[in-house]
Amino acid sequence: MAKIAQEITLTTKNEIGTLAKVTGPIKEIGVNIKAWCAWAEGDKGQFRLVTDNNARAIEALKKAGFKTQEKEVIITTLSNKVGTLAEGAVRLAEAGVDVEYCYASAAGNEALVVLATKNNAKVIGLLR
Repeated sequence: MAKIAQEITLTTKNEIGTLAKVTGPIKEIGVNIKAWCAWAEGDKGQFRLVTDNNARAIEALKKAGFKTQEKEVIITTLSNKVGTLAEGAVRLAEAGVDVEYCYASAAGNEALVVLATKNNAKVIGLLR
């Protein structure tokens, strides 16, 4: 089932050890990172995280010296099998949904998919 969620975003320096510096404080307070993606753009690192307690994760990240923001996204679980993501992507395309970005975390029989779109309410209706 699809639902609206909040994603934590932050920009860091792109240097060795930054992934540990971002995830360590979250681990220390016992917050679970449900899905994440990170990449480098020149001298900057970009992070997007969905946790089981954003308020506590943001507090820990701020104490560690990071500036964070939250963005509304959609999270949904899909069956972790060949073609499931493609089928959902076709439904979104046929409905005229512009996907800004997406990422997923898969394990076992399920995949947690995070989507950012310009019309989240429409997507919620399509993915129910």
